[in-house]
Order: sequence, then structure tokens, then C-alpha cells
Amino acid sequence: MTLGSPHRTWIRSLALGALGLLGLLALAPAPVSAVPSARAHKVVLLVDKDCPKSGCRDGEHSERDGRNRATVRLLLKGADGWAVRRAWNAYYGASEGDKAFKGDKRTPEGLYFLTGGWGSTEPYRSTGGWFLKLDYPSPEDYRDAGRHGRDPGGGIGLHGGAPGATHGCIRVVQSRGQTSGFDRSIKELRQLVNKHWYATQPAGAKMALPVFVVPSFDARCDAAVGQKLNSACSGAIERLITGATRTDRPKNAQVVRAMADLDRLSQVSWRSTKPGPSASASTDVRRSTGVGEASSSLKRGCRVPGQPGLVTCGVGFLFDRDDDTAWCEGKPDSGEGVTLKVMPTTSGPIAGLLLKNGYAKSNETFNANGRVHKLSIKDGDQSLIATMDTSEQRLTRLRFPKPMHGELKLEILSVQKGDSFDDTCISELRFEMQAPAVADGDG
Repeated sequence: MTLGSPHRTWIRSLALGALGLLGLLALAPAPVSAVPSARAHKVVLLVDKDCPKSGCRDGEHSERDGRNRATVRLLLKGADGWAVRRAWNAYYGASEGDKAFKGDKRTPEGLYFLTGGWGSTEPYRSTGGWFLKLDYPSPEDYRDAGRHGRDPGGGIGLHGGAPGATHGCIRVVQSRGQTSGFDRSIKELRQLVNKHWYATQPAGAKMALPVFVVPSFDARCDAAVGQKLNSACSGAIERLITGATRTDRPKNAQVVRAMADLDRLSQVSWRSTKPGPSASASTDVRRSTGVGEASSSLKRGCRVPGQPGLVTCGVGFLFDRDDDTAWCEGKPDSGEGVTLKVMPTTSGPIAGLLLKNGYAKSNETFNANGRVHKLSIKDGDQSLIATMDTSEQRLTRLRFPKPMHGELKLEILSVQKGDSFDDTCISELRFEMQAPAVADGDG
């Protein structure tokens, strides 16, 4: 692989001399010291307090004045990122702000985990028949309350019930003005949570489903039922939950700030695990998986081992570390002009990319499908062009002349056509993060 200077009309270009010194080396993936594996979450709850831009007003309120309205969204992770599966109306606690101690009538804010649920003997008035428990207080909540000599309280979760049935929990409702059926929405939420949790986790895994509770979120996270989240929002969710556990998670205030303004995600300094040795002593980088979205993906064109039929060759296959799957573009031609927007799931400067070109499942699939010849790579400050070796089936490294940041835009400029199909594919994509970076279990 070689790097070349971009077209003169581009805003910024890179000096050929600097590129020549750094270059690209084709190599097989080097062994990396393993870090503890993180649970791969595929379902998340996002609870938005629906606060206006000016912020929620201080003081106590009731459901009658409508100042404590919330929305609960169930998010599912697919091949192309996170999407909204279902949404419910809700109400939160009777006072504004993050919960600080027992009896303050506030709903906690930050990242929590749903740990299970239990039925109620008073299904209509108190809980609507079900109470889904959050792991409040977290270790951080205990520390904060202890500094003030207070009891943090407990018993916080999601439930149904009649108006006024909650002071600090999240009451899930069917409609704002309902006068009956206080159990319907919470039962539906419970059923979907159980269905998707147990379908995406190993047998016997204890429930620890991530729940974001925030006063408001960035407009890039706003999506209707059935729609995908913006790639920046998907990336933020991945970064915040990857490696998070009930005893080790981002601080509440960091989560609230990052979800309200995704550009502040870099301020989240949480480190989920002790990072292992760097991937290469000479480069001092660590590898990261990622999320992304494509301007085009081949629909019903890929076969996944163990699954019947053909599925869309989505962006998620770039990050699954499996040569049997690949992302393939879906344009009628060979794929020139197709773009990918990708972002690592760990924060920090991006030192380079590791990319496996073509459909690397076998020699037959590699030769039958198209491969990328020239690839444009941009962030907000710089741009470059990578010229790929279209005969290379191994994972190859692209080292950037200087680190890139945030979301990267990749554009296919030219391709090597396949012997049998026009579809151009990429099997794997990983990020090399300049140390120090948050360890995410992607050894």
C-alpha cells in the first residue's frame, strides 16, 4: 500500500516527503496482549427527561403541571449501529436534578444498569404490576452521599402505576392522560427487555442492561421508532458502555455532559480496565473496534454462518473480527463514490487504521468480489489518500502522518473489479489509538 497526495482542490494536502517517511506496511496482525473481555451489549435503555435547552426548572412539581415528563427508548444494536426499537411516555421524580440522598424526590442521572424485575401485588396503583430495578446507588453515589453524611437511599427503577405513584423512580405510561391500564406499558417494556437481553447474552448471564438517564440529549441522538441513530450518537453510546460494569463506569456528570453534547465526549476520562501492553512497542498504540454507517450497503447479499438465508452486508461486519463476513457496498456500479463514516469506540487520537481489503472469507470470495484501490480518508482537519494493494488479503496497516480525531469519512475513489461481481467489499476495519486510550477489550 502507498499513500498519495490528495487532489489540489482539497482544502488541505499532505506533503509527499512526510508520507514517504511514514508510509504503509503490509503485515499480518501482530499478537497483542489480551485485556479482560467486555460484555458486548446489544440492547440499551435511554431515558430522556425532555428538558428544554434552558434546562429543567428547579423545585418540586407534580404530573399535573407536566414539568416532569420523560421518554423511555429501547435501543437495539444492529449491523449498522444502534436503532430505536420502541419508545414509551414516562414521568420522573417530583424534584429536579440528580439524586443526592434519600428522600430528595429526585431521579438519579448518569449510566446505571437494569438488574432484574419483580412482580407487585398491587398492580394498578403502585407499580402497574412490575418494578424493573436499577442498580442505584452506584459506588459513586455512595461516595457522594457519604461526603455529606447522608444516606443515598435506594429502590430506584422503572414501573407503571397511577399518577403520583413515583417520587424518584421512572413511571412508564401508555399516554399522558390515561385513567386506566396502568400496567400495559411497563409489561410491554419488561417483555421486550427480557426478550432482547436473553437473546443477545450467553446462557445464564445475569442481567446488567445499560440504562442512560439524562436531562436531555444531543439532537444527533434524536430518532423516531424504527430509525437508526446518527453515527456520532452510536459511537458515544459504544464508548460509554464498552467495558462498563456495575462497579466501574463513567462518572454521572461526564455521562450527562457527553450525552447532551457529543462533542464533549473526549472529556470522559473514565478508564474501564487497566490497559494491557501496547500493540507495538515502537508505535505505542492500542487497537479499538468501532461503529459506523455507509452511504450504501448490499442488501441480502451476505451469508452469516449459522443463520438461514442472506442478510444485508452491513457496516457492523467491519468490526466483528470474522473473515466469514464483510461489508459490501450496494451501488449498481463498482462502488466509486461510496462513503463510510466510522468512529472508534474508545476515545483519544487515532494513530492509524488496520484494514483487510476485499471479501477475505476465501480465495474464491476475494477474487470474485471487488477490492478498494484508492481510498480517501478525512477528519475535520486533514485528509489523505491511501493506495491499496488489491492482491493483499492480510490485515494491513495505515499509519497516519499525524493523529486524526473523532469521526472519519472514508470514500472509495477507485476499485479493482471482481472476477464475478461488481460489489466492492472490506472484511475488517480496526483503529489504532494513540496511547493512552481507554481499554475496550478488543485485544
